Amino acid sequence: VRAISGATADEMLRLEESALAAGAATQFTPTDAAISLRDLTQAGFQAVEAMEMLVPVLDLAAGSLGELSPQEAGGLASQALKAFGLQASDTSRVVDQLLQSVNVFALSARELPLALGTASRGALSANQSLEETLITLGLVKNVIPGVERASTAVAVAMGELSTPKAQRALRGVGVAVTDSEGRFRDFLDVLVDLEPALGRMTEKRRGAFLRDAFGTEALGGILAISQQLRTGIRTASGEIVRGADAVAYLRGQFQAADGTA
Repeated sequence: VRAISGATADEMLRLEESALAAGAATQFTPTDAAISLRDLTQAGFQAVEAMEMLVPVLDLAAGSLGELSPQEAGGLASQALKAFGLQASDTSRVVDQLLQSVNVFALSARELPLALGTASRGALSANQSLEETLITLGLVKNVIPGVERASTAVAVAMGELSTPKAQRALRGVGVAVTDSEGRFRDFLDVLVDLEPALGRMTEKRRGAFLRDAFGTEALGGILAISQQLRTGIRTASGEIVRGADAVAYLRGQFQAADGTA
């Protein structure tokens, strides 16, 4: 770790203390913790950042119930932070939201690295948050079982929001892609606003419109989300919520995810 990070003598003492403390606080050994520190510094984080990330990363590995090793958990957390422009101090919340996506949707922890790595490509082009990306990914994965196909559909659909073609098509049915300040709106808000227009179309026209606006690869994903927004999401209390209420409920689940790990 010292060779990779260039840590000072004082930082080395703190790194050692962090590894020992993590070994006491989690189900992993101090050696596991030291290896995780190495992996985090290899990923480009400073020694102080690696120490801040260490316990949340080990909690992610533990919360995956054996589906992610500490090294894989560290890679996933690093990937999420870097892809969405987050800081090491955000690691605990990121870990909680990653595990919440496993609790709420038909996603498994082992699928998250590939799913998030693929979906984030489109999310970045449309400036979507980690939370919005995980919810969208989960809704698609509920219907489309293959993680590669589901995450590709999300990446393509979100990416298309940044294209003039999609923006023209959506504007033509009264749906805005950006807000009054020119910033991209949340992806699911765009789809909620699109629902009434889709409801007035024939099945053939609906498919053609979505294919033209979002592309063939995204079509299955958009239809999967649209179907669930119409039929509804069952809440923890058993209530069925639809449309904007369903999206608000799911966002609430992620906003209240602190402590999930």
